[in-house]
Amino acid sequence: MASRKAIYTPMAQAVPEPYLIDLDLCLNDPPNYFPCDRCIQVCGPK
Repeated sequence: MASRKAIYTPMAQAVPEPYLIDLDLCLNDPPNYFPCDRCIQVCGPK
């Protein structure tokens, strides 16, 4: 079983593709999970 990243799609066949954030794998320090713009910096807004 492969390890997954902090942002992932729960089902590859889902339309539209929903993205979930696993807070346990997020690199942001607690309790400052949200609002965080690190994801936007990496992937860009959609």
